[in-house]
Formats: sequence, C-alpha cells, structure tokens
Amino acid sequence: MGSPAVATNAISVAAGNDPGISLQLAAVAGSSGGAADGNYESLPAAFGPGLGTTGTQSGVTMFAGPACNPIATNLTGMIPLIARGTCTFVTKVRNAQNAGAIAAVVYNNVANSDPITMGDDGTGADVTIPAVMVANTDGLKIRANIAAGNTTFTLDPANQVAIPNRLQGLASGMRPSSRTSRHPAVRSSRPSPEAGTMASTSPGPRWPRRTSREPPRSCAPSTRAGASRRSSRSS
Repeated sequence: MGSPAVATNAISVAAGNDPGISLQLAAVAGSSGGAADGNYESLPAAFGPGLGTTGTQSGVTMFAGPACNPIATNLTGMIPLIARGTCTFVTKVRNAQNAGAIAAVVYNNVANSDPITMGDDGTGADVTIPAVMVANTDGLKIRANIAAGNTTFTLDPANQVAIPNRLQGLASGMRPSSRTSRHPAVRSSRPSPEAGTMASTSPGPRWPRRTSREPPRSCAPSTRAGASRRSSRSS
C-alpha cells in the first residue's frame, strides 16, 4: 500500500503518544476540625523559583487578603493564602516575600474556577519565593477553616498527582472536571500577569469547541451546483 498519507491533497491523522501530566499538590494540615485538611491541586507561577529549586516549603498559613499593598503582619517562615484580583501576581507574591513569607498560595477569585498559571508582569526578577495557585472552591474552603497559628501549607515537589491521557481526553471532547479525581482544568495558554489585562476577570482559557469527532471543513462535500472536486477539497 505504500504511504498513502504523503499523497498530494491527502488528509491524514497523525499518531501520537500521550504521556499525560503531573500536577503539584498543596497539602493542608491543622485546619479547624480538620475540615480543610488534605491535598489540593495547584499550578506554579511563571515567575520566581520552582519547588524543584527551593525544595519542600512548609509553614503556618493565614489569610493575607489580596496582598496588593505592603503587608504589615510579620509572615516570617509562613506561607500565606492570598486572593486573586486587583493587582498583578508579582505584586502579591513580592509583598508576601517582603513580609517574610517563604512561599505563597493564591486562590482564584472567579467563582467555581480552576487555577491558572500566574504570569510575570515584567518586574518579577526579584521574586525569590515559590508561588502556586489553587482553585476558587478550594481556596475558599481553606480560608474558611484556617485555625490561627495551627493551619499549615506544605509544598513538596515530590507530592504530585499524575493525570494520564489528558490529551486523549481533550481530543475526544471530554472536559476534565474541576479537581483531582476531579482532574482540574490544566489548560494551555499564555500566563496572565493580571491587573490591566482582560484575563484579570476571566476564569481562564476555554477548551476548543472543535473536537476530533467533528470532520474538518475540507471533508464536507460542496453544495454548490457544478462545483469541481478540487473546490470541495479546498474549502
């Protein structure tokens, strides 16, 4: 049969290997009544060092609000929970860093939205602590159950969850549900730095509408009377 896929004007389907992905987990312990204890899927910031560089970071947490202004509270050795919105991600993490934090966890403030990749606003070269984002519902749950002085975050680079066949799920038109076992939306997009961008009010990029089950437009037969075969292939 030879190689039919290399024929002129042939439409072929590429074979591929989907290795899946792994997601960093943020572990919570010591929450009020244990209500928020557990692992939460997260996405790392596109600025500052990664956990693979810093190693495991663990510390007491507190809610630091949006952290758009200098933080007066001493956060030495802590990992604050911060709300997304109003200012850039770099500003939030830098303010936490300047207050003594060893890492930061930001939660998405858009209702029912998954984490997104926090982008650099162009001034993030001085950020020296790692930061991750968790989903809206996860962040609100953690925030509501913080026990002052007792609740901790642990960010361990070895604490990850594997999600196999993510690309196959996308190709078949299946959209992951929001979190592990939940399998959160880990979406490919350009990271947003936030303030002043359209992404600041968006829950994150959407899955493409077209799926592999929809035939390419070029496969549809022409409905024009007298149309040539060539025109039906080039629409």
